[in-house]
Amino acid sequence: MMDWIDEIAQQDELKREHAAAEAQEAYVASLLLDRDEPEFIRQLGLELKAMVEKLDKIGVRGSFSDHSEPNFETRFHINLQRVSLSPAVNQTGVFYQPSSHIVRCHPMRRSPFQLRFAVDNGRVFIYSEINLAPMNPHQAAQFILQPEVDYVRPRS
Repeated sequence: MMDWIDEIAQQDELKREHAAAEAQEAYVASLLLDRDEPEFIRQLGLELKAMVEKLDKIGVRGSFSDHSEPNFETRFHINLQRVSLSPAVNQTGVFYQPSSHIVRCHPMRRSPFQLRFAVDNGRVFIYSEINLAPMNPHQAAQFILQPEVDYVRPRS
């Protein structure tokens, strides 16, 4: 027969096991992030560049440049320009330092924001504090670029 002391001891043991499982899960997530973040960032840069190259289709001239320093910081810079009788310009910078688990975005016409890396079901994704939905590199590129393009895009 179990008495109250045995119950408390059993609950304490369950708490220790739960804490150990959470620590193990956090460790595995950290390993996944360290392994997969660089590829995610590389794909994000490719997606941003591809999107910028297609902007002429909607009346926006754009340029993408990569000023990254290996093993220090990834730096993408995007310039946008509306070519019309009423020109407009916009730009944004996207920055990432290895193992920081954060992408910093610095748009010219709105407040800076951060995108954070996370792991769910063994998959690395990024999310914004405004939009908690998990994003892959393509979705993250659209999330970063579309508001900036909307500012300069010609209206019909």
